[in-house]
Amino acid sequence: MSLGILVALFVGIAFLIGALLGWIYHHSQHGARPAEGAISQRIASLGPTVAAADKTTAPRPAIPKEPVAPPIPSTCRVDLTQSNAAPGIVLAQYAVLARFAEHEASFEAIAQRLLLRPELQLRNTLAVVSPHRSAGATTIASGLAVTLASGIADRVDPAPVLLVDFHFEDPMLGRLFGIRTAKGLTDYLAGGELAADYFHRLGPYPLWVLPAGHRLQETLFNAQAVDRLRLFLGEMRQRFRWVVLDVGSSPTGTHWLETARPAMLCVAQRGRTRRSELLAVQRFAQANKLEFMGVVLNRVPRRAA
Repeated sequence: MSLGILVALFVGIAFLIGALLGWIYHHSQHGARPAEGAISQRIASLGPTVAAADKTTAPRPAIPKEPVAPPIPSTCRVDLTQSNAAPGIVLAQYAVLARFAEHEASFEAIAQRLLLRPELQLRNTLAVVSPHRSAGATTIASGLAVTLASGIADRVDPAPVLLVDFHFEDPMLGRLFGIRTAKGLTDYLAGGELAADYFHRLGPYPLWVLPAGHRLQETLFNAQAVDRLRLFLGEMRQRFRWVVLDVGSSPTGTHWLETARPAMLCVAQRGRTRRSELLAVQRFAQANKLEFMGVVLNRVPRRAA
């Protein structure tokens, strides 16, 4: 083979390699980012404790208040009056919501301290995370949502609340509230239309739950998912006074927080959560410029009367 042919072959191979690298770079900039590692590797530490979710007070029943209809801005195209759960759930008939009523004073104490923070007032979106499973993040997120929707001891009026299941790998809110559906947030992020039957109203309060859905893989590889999530949250922040994201220990849910830009609250379990894990959560919040609200210490034993 002559020298000229070898040079031409070398130049052709170099051109093909350069074109391939350019194509990979272009799609890495405009495509969907891959899910990152486990939450224990991505988040790490927390600061001041917000409040302890304990059992220090005697339970008192939840008293349904007059529901407050959420405002309907022109940018929101979903009519929640057509929700497939329009009749709602009566609190006294469901053990899980009765459990929220049992610890109503604890949830009110947490909510009141959170509401003093101007960062939350400005963002009106709160992500509840935990560094490991079974710390109680779903319970705390749900209890706060019920508390904000029903009002706080007649000192804070009921307000429209949307509770979103951001625990994509192992959705919890559907099981917690008995919602049997496959439709949810990931169906919208994967390219579907946002429909009223994705939203489920709970009880007489202005509280809606949006399940996670079951199209996680399509969402991860959908180049438009980030823009759709940003648009969705922008509309929901106008529609609802509070948007609460149940993230828990979901790696994918945590990955999306950079786009969601919420304030962040961490739930730790007494006797199990390590200080290093809490510090990791705090560093994650700082690195992603998220307002860190503090830590709720869960499962504190009942004090003696």
